[in-house]
Amino acid sequence: MGKKPDCFQRRSEAVYSAQDSVVCISRSQVDFLRNVAENSSTRKARVLLHGTPDKDLHEMLITHSFGQYIQPHINLNSAKSFVVLDGEMAVVLFTNEGAISSDIRLGPFAGAIDFLLRLEDPVFHSIIPISTTVTFLETVKGPHVKTHYASFAPPPNDISASVKYLTWLMGELGIEQ
Repeated sequence: MGKKPDCFQRRSEAVYSAQDSVVCISRSQVDFLRNVAENSSTRKARVLLHGTPDKDLHEMLITHSFGQYIQPHINLNSAKSFVVLDGEMAVVLFTNEGAISSDIRLGPFAGAIDFLLRLEDPVFHSIIPISTTVTFLETVKGPHVKTHYASFAPPPNDISASVKYLTWLMGELGIEQ
């Protein structure tokens, strides 16, 4: 694994926080995060650019690996946006009952598909990496209190059910496994 950037403080196996009041991100930090995601047990990694959970604005640089299950969830008190820097992903939107209402494919700015998505209203959603890894900036209003997960989808710690659900979801979206 590459050298941890000086401004990143490790909070857990795959979570870091930025410690400086001015944070610049270069390709080497994105490569570091990708390397952490590829080698972590969760197959994902993030840097809290906002530093601590009590901030009013949360900006997170996140890398997810292909095959990583993200349980559908909803942000009840805030709009949310995603900007893809590297790789491709699908953001899947669901009805409150769990039906797929739409999926939006996102890729890097230089690519042929959209690179930015903003969700103004609360909606259940999940992210499915399409490429080997995808790195994106996620922005949401803080402070973070609790994630509201969908009851219509299994939690990630139920390995058998979450693998089955992700396989079904990827099939519905035509994402090759």
